[in-house]
Amino acid sequence: MFQSLFARQRESRISLPDISPQEAAQRMESSRPPLLIDVRTPQEFQNDGHIQGARLLPLASLPLRMDEVPQDQPIVLVCRSGARSRVAGERLVAAGYDEVFNLQGGMMRWRQAGLPVRH
Repeated sequence: MFQSLFARQRESRISLPDISPQEAAQRMESSRPPLLIDVRTPQEFQNDGHIQGARLLPLASLPLRMDEVPQDQPIVLVCRSGARSRVAGERLVAAGYDEVFNLQGGMMRWRQAGLPVRH
């Protein structure tokens, strides 16, 4: 119980940079594109659409599937509004991942920016 409490306290102090939808889209076209991880539910991913190339890894399953996330490339995390992706990002940073970014405003901001969504 105490370990869980201390882990949450550490996560709450972690600084996770935000990245705008426009900057994320630009980086996706670069020579070193980030891995885009969508932490929403499978239903949200399918029914509400997703960013092309995004890999679905729901927040609830992240602790059991962290070995699927490479540590040698930038990572952009996305959810509906940016809240769940922030939690996921804090967990990755706490586990030693570098170059982790939270998509500012999530899919809501991505859509508002007029960027493409796959269905």
